[in-house]
Amino acid sequence: MFNCLGELWLNVITYTPILIATYLLIIPTFGIQTGVSRFYIRVLMSTFEFCRQTIEKQERKTRLHQLRKHELETSSDEDEKKETEEKRNVIKDFFPDDDEDGDCLHEFVLSDIFDFSLRGIEAVVDDEVTKRFSTEELQTWNLLTRTNKNYLNVSYKLLFLWSIGWIFRFCVLFPIRMFIFIFGMIYLLITMALVGLLKECAFKRWLYDHTSVIAFRILSRSLSATINYHDTQYKPRGGSLCVANHTSPLDVLILHNDNPYALVGQLHGGFLGLIETALNRATSHCFFDRFEVKDRSAVVRKMRSHIMDPKKLPILIFPEGTCINNSAVMMFKKGSFEVADVVYPVAIKYDQIFGDPFWDSSKYGYFTYIIRMMTSWAIVCDVFYMRPMTREDHESAVDFANRVKKAIARRGGLVDLEWDGQLKRQRVKPELRAKVQSEYSRKLSTKKAPNTNELFLTENNAINASNTLETNTVTINSNSIPNSIPISDSISIAN
Repeated sequence: MFNCLGELWLNVITYTPILIATYLLIIPTFGIQTGVSRFYIRVLMSTFEFCRQTIEKQERKTRLHQLRKHELETSSDEDEKKETEEKRNVIKDFFPDDDEDGDCLHEFVLSDIFDFSLRGIEAVVDDEVTKRFSTEELQTWNLLTRTNKNYLNVSYKLLFLWSIGWIFRFCVLFPIRMFIFIFGMIYLLITMALVGLLKECAFKRWLYDHTSVIAFRILSRSLSATINYHDTQYKPRGGSLCVANHTSPLDVLILHNDNPYALVGQLHGGFLGLIETALNRATSHCFFDRFEVKDRSAVVRKMRSHIMDPKKLPILIFPEGTCINNSAVMMFKKGSFEVADVVYPVAIKYDQIFGDPFWDSSKYGYFTYIIRMMTSWAIVCDVFYMRPMTREDHESAVDFANRVKKAIARRGGLVDLEWDGQLKRQRVKPELRAKVQSEYSRKLSTKKAPNTNELFLTENNAINASNTLETNTVTINSNSIPNSIPISDSISIAN
């Protein structure tokens, strides 16, 4: 009996990883949807809804307790006020000449301005730009530690669910995801190196398209990515320019699951630089240093020549130039819109309740960011393909970029901002500061400033009015003196 149990346990240990690998690797490779991931998402949504109801129930109890306590304090305060009023009436009977009001006026103290100062400081700190460079606070708890509120002390049910979730994420999901991620990276490095050995031809392009899409699909399974593509008939075609809002390098992974692209972006080092090098071996990507003028000029020339060839892959570029926390779309750089008159906009919207997709490169590197994603619940997002937009006649590149940005923000349900995303790393440019100052001064001004001719006429009128006033004053004084003065008054004046 014990031998049978031992053999059964050995078979489970041996074949379970094989079955999991078969499901998570082979099936997504061919784009087959089994519905398990969506069932997993529905279970998570039900769990989060239970947590939300539990938290709201506990908050209602807390507010009710505070309200009752406030009512008791208010009733006691009213009793004290009645006693004080009775004492005042007694004092008025003895001192009828006192002030009838009997109210004590509050004298101004310096602490009275603290409330206004606090509100002003909060308005400066919580502005519409700075908060786009940090993780957005969730409206409800997702059983992760990324929150400013300590929900673990709300109830024992939430504490139990959080503990079970932590064990499941770190002891079950993370090992499986790490195995898939390592397999996907090995597959990516090997296939890109082999494709790079071939000469440029139609077979090489076909091979890269299929191998790269398979590699990115395997890597997306390591994050339990559930992607919903909308309006796929507007998918970018060969030799075109695709622009999208930017949250993290995962945007490339999300979009490459459905269509291969030629990437244009910032040159990185470390783990992300390894992926860029592997991709650049197989096809013509363009990675550059944004702070080098020569690199930017070379990128513009390369993009123009790339777009002129319809056989090449569509170019994917993120005009914001930096990662935003997927709550807004910031200023698009005009360089991307100077090389093409037709662009394919794409809006990417993440559901942050399953995990935080924002990559804050100032806090941690890309590999640490991937580990954080692997220990989250999942990556759920919607990709909205949009109709290609054409640059109108006599429309500048800046106006075209702003029009595309507004369309992406509207389709993805994001906030449209005109500020530059590079404010995360640099100071505000003097021209932007002067623009805001001029707008503020325009709001404060209530009268139109007179021109030079009006000012000259105004000065002449003032001088003429002054001369007329002096003449009238002299006339009035001379008329006020009588014609004949008595002798006694004349003597007194002479004396």
